Amino acid sequence: MSNGVKVFITGAKGFLGRNLAEYLTGKFDLLLPTHRELDLLDAKSVETFLRQNRVDAVIHTAAVGVVRGKNSDAASTNKNLQMFYNLANCRQYFGKMIFCGSGAVYDKRRDLVLVKEEEFGKRVPADPYGAYKFECSKFIESAENIVDLRLFGVYGKYEDYATRFISNAVCRALLSLPIIIVQDVKFEYLFVDDFAKVAEYFLNNPAKEKSYNVGTGQPVSLSELAAKIESIAGKKLDIAIKTPGWNREYTCDNSRLMREMPDLKFTPLDTSIKELYNWYEEHLSEIDKSKLLFDS
Repeated sequence: MSNGVKVFITGAKGFLGRNLAEYLTGKFDLLLPTHRELDLLDAKSVETFLRQNRVDAVIHTAAVGVVRGKNSDAASTNKNLQMFYNLANCRQYFGKMIFCGSGAVYDKRRDLVLVKEEEFGKRVPADPYGAYKFECSKFIESAENIVDLRLFGVYGKYEDYATRFISNAVCRALLSLPIIIVQDVKFEYLFVDDFAKVAEYFLNNPAKEKSYNVGTGQPVSLSELAAKIESIAGKKLDIAIKTPGWNREYTCDNSRLMREMPDLKFTPLDTSIKELYNWYEEHLSEIDKSKLLFDS
C-alpha cells in the first residue's frame, strides 16, 4: 500500500527507471510521464509540470546518447546537462532529488581502485559522459535538496544485452555461444534490485552527505563472472579473452553508504546472476541473436 509520497521518475522506460518503477510501485505514488507527455529539454514544460504536481521527490535516471563502448558526443552531453538543470533549477517545487550519478566523475583514464568520495574533484574527467556527470556533481555539492548516487556497474533485466557484459554473457550462454571478453578487468557490479533498495532508503530518509558511491565494495573480474555464468548454465562454453592483460580497474569504496545504511544487505552475486539467467530464459524468444556482438 502506498505511503502517499509522490515520486516523479524520469526515464521510466529506460533500464534504471523501469526497474525502479516496478520496485517502488505500491510503495509510493509514482508519476511516470513519457517523453511525449513531458520533454525534459523544454524548461518551461518541466517547470509547469513540477509546479502543478508538487512532487515529494524526483529520481533522475533519464539520459541520451549513453552507449557502452562509444563516447557521448557534445550534443548528447549538452542535452543531458540541459535536462539536469531544467530539473535542478526548479528544486523549489519538489522536496528532494535523487540524481543517478557515475563513478566516471573520478576520471576513468586511470585505475580506480576502491575509489572514495574524497577523491572527487582531484581530477577532471576528459570524456564527455564523465564531464557531464562531473558538472552535475559539482552543482549538487551546494544544492541542499539533491543527493548524488554514484553508480559504477549496475546490471539486471531490461538492460541492453547487446552491450552490457553480464546480460550479454547470460544470453550467449543460453544460446550456447562463446562468452566474449574484450579484455579482463576488475569491476564494481551492483544488482539493480539492490540499487532500488538504496533509492528507496533515500526517498524515505534525509541524506547526511551530498554524494555516495553505490556499490558492493567487492570487485569482481569479467573472467570470474564468465565462469559463474558457465556454471549456472550447466554447460561447457568457450570463454574467449580477445586482448591479454588487464584493463583499468573500476571499483569503489562504499564505506560512506554503509555508514548511512548499516543494515543494507547486497544480493549474493550467484543468486542475482541466477535470477537474471532465469529471467532471460523465460524471455528467450525475445533475444535477437544478431545483437550478441559484445566486442567493444
